[in-house]
Amino acid sequence: MKKLYTSIFILIFLLTAQYSEAAVSLLPTPTQKTTLTEDQIKVFYNNNALHISGLSDSNTTIEVYNMLGKRVASYQNIRVTGSFSKNISLPKNNIFIVSVQTESFKKTFKIVTK
Repeated sequence: MKKLYTSIFILIFLLTAQYSEAAVSLLPTPTQKTTLTEDQIKVFYNNNALHISGLSDSNTTIEVYNMLGKRVASYQNIRVTGSFSKNISLPKNNIFIVSVQTESFKKTFKIVTK
């Protein structure tokens, strides 16, 4: 009886491994659409100014939203080379969402004003 259970276990293990490999090969592979990554772009708020660094030389749209979804600031089609800095008066002790979009990259960041 023990040999039967061992044989069934081995059979199930082999079938599972075979189907797992087949299932993994059927999954869509992500395509790298951009050269920018989230790690390369830094967004922070300091001394009443929004600072963004790590952007490439392209048309960029930057929008700032409060936690209620209201757009607080918007900068459309600006040419950014390396870094961006803009004086924005935001209320202290609040959380804001910063949306950064270029021709080939779109990401949102959270900032906290202190």
